[in-house]
Amino acid sequence: MMWIEIRIQLLTILMLAACHVATANAQFRQNDWVSMWALNGQNEQQVAKQLRSEYQMRIRIIDRICELEQEKQNKLKLAAEADITRFLRDVARTRREVDALEIDNNNVQEAWQVVSPLATRVQTGMFGDGSLFQKVFRSLLDDSQQQLYEAQLQRDRQRRWGAITRTNVADMEKATPLLGHQREKLLKLLDAVKVPEKLNKHMDGYVGYLRLIKVDEQDLAEFLDEHQLAVLRQYQERYQGWARLFDQ
Repeated sequence: MMWIEIRIQLLTILMLAACHVATANAQFRQNDWVSMWALNGQNEQQVAKQLRSEYQMRIRIIDRICELEQEKQNKLKLAAEADITRFLRDVARTRREVDALEIDNNNVQEAWQVVSPLATRVQTGMFGDGSLFQKVFRSLLDDSQQQLYEAQLQRDRQRRWGAITRTNVADMEKATPLLGHQREKLLKLLDAVKVPEKLNKHMDGYVGYLRLIKVDEQDLAEFLDEHQLAVLRQYQERYQGWARLFDQ
């Protein structure tokens, strides 16, 4: 009788374990891999809204610099909308391909291979080289106007990166507070580090940490104490894997 009870208990445990694995696999397959890997956790509608805000901002800059006629603005809008439509179509196709894989723990890498081209496209920007927006832009503006526009974009990037760098330093100071003169010297070193122009927008928020990995420790040692230096060294080590971005 005792063996029968033990056997029932074992069977019950095995059944519960099987149910747990089945539930976990079902939840695993239900994960939105395209959203997680390519859309930064957003859905298509949210991404499309962001893209429209981006191209509208670009057109405003172009208009401010070149006083673009309404007809040319409309052509740029149509080109940008076509880029967004093509992108959403590719998202839908990628979703179908991922769904067909019936993803579990054993084939996640296969799913990543399907999604990664889309993720790369998002990271490099939707309206850059190869986009219809860029082709129309180049056909509407002469070389001098294009140079003025690119220069303005660069100034905007520098201002944005400067503000983000200061936010990143403020976060670092939660671990090791700095005196006013120390903060000023650190920011001067960080601002002097040239950020790769092709840095994808999803990494903008880390630009201060990216700059930090290019700062020589000897320069930091001139105005930081040992504890402060140790903390910043930890940040450098944490983001060291991104140093390759400066070589692209």
